[in-house]
Amino acid sequence: MKKKMTVLSILLLLGIALFLFIGLNPNSYEYALSRRIPKILAITLTGGAIAYASLIFQTVTENRILTPSVLGLDSVFVFIQTVSIFFIGSEAIAKVDVRISFLFSVGIMVLFSVGILGGI
Repeated sequence: MKKKMTVLSILLLLGIALFLFIGLNPNSYEYALSRRIPKILAITLTGGAIAYASLIFQTVTENRILTPSVLGLDSVFVFIQTVSIFFIGSEAIAKVDVRISFLFSVGIMVLFSVGILGGI
């Protein structure tokens, strides 16, 4: 296990180095690095957050292969957003505070989840 992690870590660092430094020249390195480094940080942060959230979800449900995607919760989210744009309109949704929109989406998803998965 330790050997696999070492090999994967080396491949990860090699991939990051290739992404950062391929195609650089003395005229463009400042601009290119200022665009590439935030991307690497965002990808790393997002990957870690997804891994942590999946671990918590699987711990709570006590199922090692169950994920929100397997349950179809991502499709429920897209459905909720589509229905709200259809009935409320995109202009009205754009004017609403993002925190209120987030809380509304979470509340509706919880209701759908309990309704759909409550009998499991």
